[in-house]
Amino acid sequence: MKKLLVLLATVLACTGLAAQGNLEEDLDARYAQDLLKALHGAVTPGEVAFVSVSFDRTFEALEKYATENELPGVQLFDPSGKKDSKVADEYGVKWIPSLYLIDKKGKVELGTVVLDKIAGALTGPENNRRP
Repeated sequence: MKKLLVLLATVLACTGLAAQGNLEEDLDARYAQDLLKALHGAVTPGEVAFVSVSFDRTFEALEKYATENELPGVQLFDPSGKKDSKVADEYGVKWIPSLYLIDKKGKVELGTVVLDKIAGALTGPENNRRP
């Protein structure tokens, strides 16, 4: 791997979370999307790849939302849902959204549900990742 990778496990379209009683996860998922856009613009181009794994109910919901909101990076769809997802199991996703910073060797450097920790790791003054 030649770049850092930010992996976001989420429900990008946020359809149904609030209706299912998961208002807190719905608000967090929307915040993660805004953070992803801000981070994409704050890091050195080509140094960090952004990948979102979405557990939306349908691919069409994900595709429509990603297009309408001009989400950066690669958008992947996991039709198995968060509970049955191999990706969610491998990374220990318990909450939507969850973020992971994966180093250039493929090792998870940081896994968190605290979105600002990823922002700090990528753009904080203590590192050289900001242009």
